[in-house]
Amino acid sequence: MHVSTDEVFGSLGPHDAPFNESTPFAPNSPYAASKAAADHLVRAYYHTYGLPTLIVNCSNNYGPYQFSREAHSPHDPERHHPQAPAGLR
Repeated sequence: MHVSTDEVFGSLGPHDAPFNESTPFAPNSPYAASKAAADHLVRAYYHTYGLPTLIVNCSNNYGPYQFSREAHSPHDPERHHPQAPAGLR
């Protein structure tokens, strides 16, 4: 089992249809690109050597009891450096 991410499919706007298994890859960050590369590597092992594989593309879900730091955008400096001086944010 390879745990990937829905970020390999790109970004969704508020009115976009959800991603599905036929959505083309369009990673928009180094993290998403590395996950997409790993997805391809797992797929190649399946097709080349018959290795039984399963790739899951999980997404982030937030609820009322989610740790507050996780609710920030992944590009929000406050998320990664909560004590950073205001001039560095």
